[in-house]
Amino acid sequence: MYATAFGDSITSARIGSFINANGKAVEQAQVRVASGKNVLRPADNVGDYFRTENYTKKNDEYNKVTRSVDEMSELLDYTEKANRMVWDDIYQMKSMVKDYYSPAMTADKQKIIALQFDQAKIRIVQTQEGAVWDGKDVLRDSSAKPLISINTNPNDYAQRYTVSFGSETIVDSMGLDITAGEDAVNEALETQWGKSASFAAQLTGYRYGLNAQRNMSEVIADGNSESYNTIQNVDDVKELFFMTKQTIQQQAATSMLAQAGMKQGNMLRLVM
Repeated sequence: MYATAFGDSITSARIGSFINANGKAVEQAQVRVASGKNVLRPADNVGDYFRTENYTKKNDEYNKVTRSVDEMSELLDYTEKANRMVWDDIYQMKSMVKDYYSPAMTADKQKIIALQFDQAKIRIVQTQEGAVWDGKDVLRDSSAKPLISINTNPNDYAQRYTVSFGSETIVDSMGLDITAGEDAVNEALETQWGKSASFAAQLTGYRYGLNAQRNMSEVIADGNSESYNTIQNVDDVKELFFMTKQTIQQQAATSMLAQAGMKQGNMLRLVM
C-alpha cells in the first residue's frame, strides 16, 4: 500500500509540474497576443531576438539617412527659388536692352531704362546676399566648402552625397553696363544667363540623384521591416488555438490531479 501511495505521489507531482508548465505557456501566449510580438526578450529565442534588434538598428540608421535627404531636398528647393529670382531679373534686363536700343527710344526714356537696369543688377546682388540657408550662402561659390554633405550608407561613412556650386555657375551682375553697346551688353547678359542656367541644370542633377538615394534608402528600410515583421508578427489565430488547447489540457490535468489526491487520501485512511 505504501508503494502504491508513493507511486501516486510521483504521478501527482508530475501532473502538478505539467499544470505549472502549461500555465506558463498560456501566459506567454497571452503576452505575445497582447504585445503583438513573438520575441520580447532573449529568453524567448536568442537568435530571433538579436536578429530583430539588428533590423531595428539598421532601420533607425536608414531612417536617419532619409531625414538627411529630406533636409537636403529642402535646401535645394530654397536654392532653386533663389536662383529663379536671379534668372527672372536677367530675363528682364535682356528685355530692357532691346527697348533701350530701339530706334524709337528717346534719351529721357533711355535714362529711365538705364535706371531700371541698374536696379535689377542691385536686386540680383541682394538676392545673392539674402539667399542664406542655415548660415550658408546658397548662391555663392561653394566649391571649397560644400553647402551640405550627408552620409548615404550607414555601413560606410566614406560614402557621401555632396552639394556645391563652382564660380562658373555664379552670376556676376555688377559688371553689366547697358550703355556698353547693344552687342556687348547682350553678350555679357548671355554669359550671365548661361551661368544661371548651368546653376539650374546642376540643381536638377542633384535633385535626381537625391531622389534615387531616397528611393534606395526606403527599399532597404522596407526590406529590414519585412524581415523584422516575419519574425515578430503574431499569428492571432494560431495563438488562440494554442491557448485553447493548453487550457483544455490544463483542465484535464487538474481533474486528474484531484482524482489522484482523492485516491491517495482514501489509501492513507485505510492504512491508518
